[in-house]
Amino acid sequence: MTDSNKDKTRKSDILTVMVIAPGAGSMKQYRIKRHWISLAIGGVSLIIGLMLIWSAQVYIKQSSQALDSRLAAENLELKNKLGILENKVGTLKETLDRVSQFERKLRTITGLEDRHTNTGIGPLTSEEMMMAEMERSGPPNEALLQKLQDSGISLSGTSFKEEMDRLQSESTEREKQLMELTSFLEDQRMQLSHTPAIWPSRGWLTSPFGYRTSPFTGKKKFHEGIDISNKVGTPIISSADGVVVYLGDLSGYGKTMVINHGFDITTRYAHCSEILVKVGERVKRGQKVATVGRTGRTTGPHLHYEVRVNGVPQNPMRYIIE
Repeated sequence: MTDSNKDKTRKSDILTVMVIAPGAGSMKQYRIKRHWISLAIGGVSLIIGLMLIWSAQVYIKQSSQALDSRLAAENLELKNKLGILENKVGTLKETLDRVSQFERKLRTITGLEDRHTNTGIGPLTSEEMMMAEMERSGPPNEALLQKLQDSGISLSGTSFKEEMDRLQSESTEREKQLMELTSFLEDQRMQLSHTPAIWPSRGWLTSPFGYRTSPFTGKKKFHEGIDISNKVGTPIISSADGVVVYLGDLSGYGKTMVINHGFDITTRYAHCSEILVKVGERVKRGQKVATVGRTGRTTGPHLHYEVRVNGVPQNPMRYIIE
């Protein structure tokens, strides 16, 4: 290559930059080699590329942190909800256990047979008795929820669903059994309220139930009730809930009232001076229904009181508890 060609090549590798100052009219020239410009452009492109990569990494990191924060918050909220649910299910289990124990106690007290659990076998060993008691009390509370693990929440959905289904089924069955028990106790309560249980009048017991010497004939005669002596006008009260079925004068008894209490039980109040109710009227235990008198054959004012079951006289003292 000739010297002239070399000079031309060198000149082509150099760029001349002219800078003209405005208004001054002066001009400056700067000579810059092309490879420096290429290096400058490459450097700027590299810096821009690095900045873009750094920006992308920062964005990804911030997005990841935001996602982690949101997931952590949701995880914490889910833990709290599961904790609340665990407490509620645990409370339900405890309540059902208490209801079951209370129901068994009531059935024992009332003698009402439990068709589901009252299957008698024996004799049993101590181990068999323990296993039977565990079976009656149901599975332990461990199946309700599993403990939360370190990495998050570990919950067996199948086990939890099975436990919830079991509790729902048990609560439904207990409701049925308690309704049966309530109905039985209601019947018992009604029977108790319709069973003579209190003194029909205040006074002195002058003649008990059973054989006695007649004050009129001097012969032995069966006394079908008890005599309670007091002054004329002393209140007579119904000894139980019932319905007045008879009012009138009976031979020897004078003014007499009969109350039907149901369950084949009736009570008779005789020698009354005044009767304060009418036939067909419902009366309550303790309600004033008449007053003591001396009507009929009597040696003095008193109440003749009888309790009959299926028409057969019973000793009223067996029924009086207060």
